[in-house]
Amino acid sequence: TTLYAVWEKIKTYTVRYDACGGENAPSAQTKVHGEEIRISSGTPTRSGYNFLGWSTSENGSVKYKPGEKYTEDKNTTLYAVWEKIKTYTVRYDACGGENAPSAQTKVYGEKLIISTEVPTRLTYDFEGWATEKGGAVIYKSGDVYSENKDVTLYAVWKLSTSAPLITVEKCVGNIGDTVDVNVLISRNIGIAGFTFDIAFDNTKLEIVSVEKCDLLKGAITTTIDEDNETSTLNNIKVVYATPTDFTGNGALFTLKFKVKEGAEIGKTPITLTYRENDVVNKNLEEVGLHVENGEIDIENILFGDAHRDGNIDTKDAVRIMQYLAGWQVDIWLKAADVNKDGKISTMDSVLLSQYLAGWDVKLGEKN
Repeated sequence: TTLYAVWEKIKTYTVRYDACGGENAPSAQTKVHGEEIRISSGTPTRSGYNFLGWSTSENGSVKYKPGEKYTEDKNTTLYAVWEKIKTYTVRYDACGGENAPSAQTKVYGEKLIISTEVPTRLTYDFEGWATEKGGAVIYKSGDVYSENKDVTLYAVWKLSTSAPLITVEKCVGNIGDTVDVNVLISRNIGIAGFTFDIAFDNTKLEIVSVEKCDLLKGAITTTIDEDNETSTLNNIKVVYATPTDFTGNGALFTLKFKVKEGAEIGKTPITLTYRENDVVNKNLEEVGLHVENGEIDIENILFGDAHRDGNIDTKDAVRIMQYLAGWQVDIWLKAADVNKDGKISTMDSVLLSQYLAGWDVKLGEKN
């Protein structure tokens, strides 16, 4: 007899993979009835997302992970489950400067290196980055940023030591005198316009005028606050604007003050200030300035009173002659310099003698 084989077709099933918006889904697998297979170890990719595993329905939760057992005897499609990667933006504000770095993207849980690009600002040196405007340096270029949040970093600037210098002169003024106080510039890199505020004590000084010096090409405009009822500090605003830069060094303008009768003896400050963007060049770039403020040292000198007894008489003329003769005498040198030329000479003796003789001469004025 002959025996004939009887066959039963093996049942197989197909496991397919859907990347659900991603790429590189694994190839389909064949599963034999009653046998188990392992879920493909291949993983799809999707920009901006993390792959979590496979679901048996679109938008479902994870049921299988790569490499796990699959035992069901049926055709199926497994759908990729994605989690959007959390990212944060680090932005940079040059705070008056230029060339701020481009924004960076930080991934949750990962470290970010602060940009090594450095902003620039005319007359300022870059110090680092703060987390608030006007704050202290928190991060330097190349530092690690690890916080999981959006942030704007603000440039911190320091005025360069080589920036232009504005100097308000220090002068000496006698009660009743008119005193010239020059405002000068050095290390000038080119300025087209400025607005300065200048404060002084109105119980001691009276502003007479503000006069432009030759260094400036155009006119200046001044506003004088003469009736300040809330403070003894009066204010002078000086404004200058032209289409081109002036580049020289020297006196910008002269402040003429009258020292008031009864003014307190001693030093009284003359203070110049300016605000951000109050000083610019022809390209409208802010120019930072160092400022050295000045003062008037108020004195009460009775010119001619060389003997320092509160009177002007023959004793003073004799004392000056003794001093000029080389005698060791007690003399008030400032009062003896009756022509204010900075030295004691025969001219002072002559002028004092003429004054005592009733001539029309002025003591304490330059002759």
